[in-house]
Amino acid sequence: MSACLNDCWVRPATTRVASTMNPQEVCALHRKNGYDLILLDLQMPSMDGFQVMADLKTNASDSYLPVIVLTAQPAHRLRALQTGAKDFISKPFDLLEVKTRIHNMLEVRLLYKNSRVTGPKRPENNNEGPACWTKNNLTRGSSIQSCRSL
Repeated sequence: MSACLNDCWVRPATTRVASTMNPQEVCALHRKNGYDLILLDLQMPSMDGFQVMADLKTNASDSYLPVIVLTAQPAHRLRALQTGAKDFISKPFDLLEVKTRIHNMLEVRLLYKNSRVTGPKRPENNNEGPACWTKNNLTRGSSIQSCRSL
């Protein structure tokens, strides 16, 4: 997988890809490098991906855990999302799907990082723009699913 990512994503001075086969190293590496994305296989020797995510949550310097899990078990998808993963990729995976999900995740991560610096922008009360905004999980609509353009 690491070779695939290097071939598909690395651009000089913009992207670094690191990998480890040892799940016990993930938290220390993330603490040291502050990764924008972690691709995490749920089935690993000695420590499963759920335990790695639990450890990452206690280790995180911010509340956003940038994890996409890889799983061959459809039943694990919901648990992974509930445990803190932001997305999942089912095995066997399609390269185009992997690239698209990675791109989307990195885009969301960049928006999250920028919002922490500048703060969220609230829509004007002139009925233009989005019908809701979020800050600390508060919305003007009844739920995020109800957000829509007017």
